[in-house]
Amino acid sequence: MLDTTVYLDAFKAPGLPASIATLVARNIVLHSAIACAGLAVSVGHLDRAHPGTAAHRAPLVEALSRMAPTRIVAPSPDAWTEAALIAGIIARIQGYQRESRREVLHDALMLLTAAEASATLISRNVRHMDLLLRFRPGAQVLLYDRPEASTR
Repeated sequence: MLDTTVYLDAFKAPGLPASIATLVARNIVLHSAIACAGLAVSVGHLDRAHPGTAAHRAPLVEALSRMAPTRIVAPSPDAWTEAALIAGIIARIQGYQRESRREVLHDALMLLTAAEASATLISRNVRHMDLLLRFRPGAQVLLYDRPEASTR
């Protein structure tokens, strides 16, 4: 299952690390309904009058349109409750403000949805996943660093 960071990194230069791109290409990929919503809200938020919108919108729309509905997995009601509890605890302990609380809730939902589907979550979000794995140490998460764009 792919975290939202994976889609976003794939759109930008230099893209995903080769090992992650190969892994995604060679395996069945599940899509989190939470990540789909994150991509869709970005499409809706883009200003159609802005000259750069078309270039930013196209990859988002393409990624969403290529997702087979049978491969999109939504969190269960139990996952929603557990994710909200975990996110609340992390937000309190870390002193997160509103936007960060929402981000950690979304990350918790993706982690728990992947766990429910017996899938490995692929993510670049080391900071949140490190905290979340303290609550669900048995969850399968593959973390990666994004290579920097070449300055040549």
